Amino acid sequence: AETMGSYLRETILRLSCDLERDSAYKNLPIYYEQGTKRHVAPDVFFLPGVPYEPDLKSYLLWKTDVPPAVAFEIVSPGNEYKDVVRNREIYARLGIGEYYWFNPDSGELAAFHLDPATGEYRPLEPDALGRYFSPALGLHVGLENGRIALYHEGRYVPPTEELRKEAELRYEEAERRCKEEQRRCKEEQRRREEEQRRREDADRARAEEQRRREEADRVILDLERRLKELQGDGA
Repeated sequence: AETMGSYLRETILRLSCDLERDSAYKNLPIYYEQGTKRHVAPDVFFLPGVPYEPDLKSYLLWKTDVPPAVAFEIVSPGNEYKDVVRNREIYARLGIGEYYWFNPDSGELAAFHLDPATGEYRPLEPDALGRYFSPALGLHVGLENGRIALYHEGRYVPPTEELRKEAELRYEEAERRCKEEQRRCKEEQRRREEEQRRREDADRARAEEQRRREEADRVILDLERRLKELQGDGA
């Protein structure tokens, strides 16, 4: 229950809350009757319109007059009546619009929306995938591998830790690809530089060959000139 509660709270905080305006808490007492110690403590609840306070120790309903919009109960052994019946009655009286409970032992998930006309909860029927849509959260509530789960735009939202691991794997893969691309770029740079050196060597060789031809032509012309001079002297 502790792990599932943490998952629900973290996911709601991440996807459904503007933390300057909304909040979600786990196992936080809600005192609902001023001057008494009467309270309930849903495993998780979503509180729109009340800014998030990470160090909040209890929620005093009469101070804001804003009830949670959603409450979750993870049914624990021996507390079935409290979680499923008694708390449901209190949540309805407080005006909590949506109520979900999940029994890990039986794998049963139930969803209720408050009927404003009667002030009582109306059980909901799941969709074809066995999920319930939460208007307040903008998410679907369902089951994934035998555990309560939240879905965003039809896709399962994994726990933050799994997302972190997935992000790390994606980062490592991106880093590997970056290094591979850098290696290819360096190899391509070396190839271009080598090709440039070969062209420069070829240009130098052609220039040297041209210089030698011109030198040979000059030598031949000089010999021809001298030969003519000698022939003229002999005449």
